[in-house]
Amino acid sequence: MKSSYAGFPLSDNVNIDNELVSNVILDLKPGKAADFTSLTAEHLHYSHPIISVLLSYLFQLMFSFH
Repeated sequence: MKSSYAGFPLSDNVNIDNELVSNVILDLKPGKAADFTSLTAEHLHYSHPIISVLLSYLFQLMFSFH
């Protein structure tokens, strides 16, 4: 990690599982503005349930290579 890093320190025991991602998706408020890729909360709400599995796997990979 860079010596000038001032953010929240990441620990090695970060556990992002399917249930956590599913709960975050369910907590997204509908009707909000889209992001720069035109993705809205409704896209995630009405997508196939496998999306939470794939996103949790992606987040685990991102944290493993920090």
